[in-house]
Amino acid sequence: MHANGYSAVLDDSHSMQPLLGMVNDYDQNGVDDFKDGLDFNKINSVFDPYKPNAPILSYDPEKGYQITIGQVTHKVYLTYGGSGLYKQRYVVKINTSEGESKDYYISPIQFNEKTHEYVLYHPDAWYDENNQPIYTPDSKLSDAAKNSRSLGRQCSGCHVTGLSLEQDDNGEWIIHGAGVDPTTLPMYADKTNFFDIDGDGQ
Repeated sequence: MHANGYSAVLDDSHSMQPLLGMVNDYDQNGVDDFKDGLDFNKINSVFDPYKPNAPILSYDPEKGYQITIGQVTHKVYLTYGGSGLYKQRYVVKINTSEGESKDYYISPIQFNEKTHEYVLYHPDAWYDENNQPIYTPDSKLSDAAKNSRSLGRQCSGCHVTGLSLEQDDNGEWIIHGAGVDPTTLPMYADKTNFFDIDGDGQ
């Protein structure tokens, strides 16, 4: 079973709402783990081999959702999954000394919704053979481009099909996804398959 689609992460207005926002809550306190400031260096988890450089989750009202690995903090732009059925992954742009990457990359963090547990997702794209972070404050955009978990190059060909992207007469970008039959997937009955790319509410 695959996760049920992507959601943009612009702010925390949809925190703990399946299909719309962050749903990771390993301690089940009703607050997403980014807002809780979950630090994998301070708990026992699958990230133990990467301590003291295990991921740290955070949320800042101005900077949004973020994942810090070692000395580098990456902003979360999208989630993959989060329907309450399976898993949620976190999609970032890699922060470098030259600015953020243009492409999006799947972070090494996967939250399993049914068990409330974290599992590793291709940590070799983020940590070297000595379990040290690949990306440092000195990393360049060319270093980020070598990451094997590119959303555009590695995932979209199979997982983002049936989409069209067009610009209307007002210059608004509109993406239209494949149709969903709400009788077979009732969780989507009140959802539209139009996506607000720039987050301006239109």
